[in-house]
Amino acid sequence: YKNKNEISINIYKIELEKDVGEIYRLYEENKEKCEELGYFNKIKTIPNQYKNVAIITRYESAAYNDIVNVLKECLSMNIYVYDSGMQGESSISEITQAIDVLNKVRKKLKLDCIIITRGGGSIDDLWIFNDWKIIKSIFESNVPIFTGIGHNIDHSLSDEISDKSFITPTDIGRYVESNWSKKEFLKKIETNKDMIEDKMNILLENKVNDIRKIVNYLTPEYLLKKFNDEQSNLKRYKHDINKRLKDILL
Repeated sequence: YKNKNEISINIYKIELEKDVGEIYRLYEENKEKCEELGYFNKIKTIPNQYKNVAIITRYESAAYNDIVNVLKECLSMNIYVYDSGMQGESSISEITQAIDVLNKVRKKLKLDCIIITRGGGSIDDLWIFNDWKIIKSIFESNVPIFTGIGHNIDHSLSDEISDKSFITPTDIGRYVESNWSKKEFLKKIETNKDMIEDKMNILLENKVNDIRKIVNYLTPEYLLKKFNDEQSNLKRYKHDINKRLKDILL
């Protein structure tokens, strides 16, 4: 009866299955090595912009589709995909080679970051991301590396060493998109456009008021007064000239 049944288990002994035990042993060894070499103290680098992004993943995999579908909404972004295996021993060399190649072409492509991503899997499937060669390649990369390996419960040493880690490929995409979004950029343009229009309207109104003040002065009375003033000035000027001439002649 599922609503009331209970089962109690007393555990007297635990033995790790051979392969799993070896995996955890290697994990602890690599973790200690990272601590000794200061890998966990790496200075993280987070780009200010995301115009050129490289993704290391299996082409057209679920992870590929998840992240690309989000990133395609980004503003003028160039996305470079490096097709690589993401599980199994052969994938270790493929991933390290991918990191190496992308670092060599980083200036030509003007890369802002490298993303390493794959979907979830078993401990065996995700083990390669605790491999020392991949950890070392991530640490030594001159391009910031983001990781999105597995799902919520999965966390590897590669995630610890990377510049920023995410729980899923989609989360990486959302993070990058939030910083380089077409929608947000268009909102900023619209906001700036409104601000410029407001300032232009104020300046125009001020100019119109200045002109209106000048025009208001240009009444017949004002013009006659200006004419009389100028005539008086000319008379004074003529008088002064005549006086000086007399002084000179005398």
